[in-house]
Amino acid sequence: MSSASWTFRVLSVLSGWLQPTYDAFFNSLPFDHRWRLLLFQPLAILINLMKHLPWILSDRYTVHQISTREGRSVRAIVFQPPRRGDPNRLRPLHVDVHGGAFIGGIAEANAAFCALVSDRTGAVVVSTEHRVAPRYTFPAAHDDVDDVISFLLENAQSMFGADPKLLTVSGFSAGSNLALAASQQKACQPPADTAIKASVTFYAPVSNVSMRQRNRSLRSPIVTSLLGG
Repeated sequence: MSSASWTFRVLSVLSGWLQPTYDAFFNSLPFDHRWRLLLFQPLAILINLMKHLPWILSDRYTVHQISTREGRSVRAIVFQPPRRGDPNRLRPLHVDVHGGAFIGGIAEANAAFCALVSDRTGAVVVSTEHRVAPRYTFPAAHDDVDDVISFLLENAQSMFGADPKLLTVSGFSAGSNLALAASQQKACQPPADTAIKASVTFYAPVSNVSMRQRNRSLRSPIVTSLLGG
């Protein structure tokens, strides 16, 4: 890896690591959100270090900024599979979404899983980030993942040599919820050629509850902060 590539990789991830502090000082969040974000910052750095440090010098993936709505972009890392057989053959496309309780997380959180999927299946694997609460409330994260998948359906073939007609998704925890929600897009549903072919979700926060249970849950202060109510 060149020094320029390594520098870009480090700078691209630092913004995510320091997001709690930035949001605490440079946004119009309520004070009770600000001090909690500052308390969360050391934990966020520790978790991100544990997840990112083993990969910081790895050339197994490349870093990209993927355009989303309203002129925004999100950070994503792309794992290319080992080349076997016809080098011009399109590879399957897999999108993975990290966990983090909708309040944190980085693309490298699932790097070992993404590398394994790419190596074992020959797929191009894209691990994407998304906006997080409390600065960005529902449906910001869902919109980001929807936009990443829409972008990949249009550009994965030309940019990464991946076939958007062989699309699968996965996620961990909150990322499972986002991956399943993204599969509801019209372009990801049959009879579209780009319909998602499979999903693999780990401890996904989805449930079938009564309206009474749902309304009781929505009154929780934690849920209210995530939804922006």
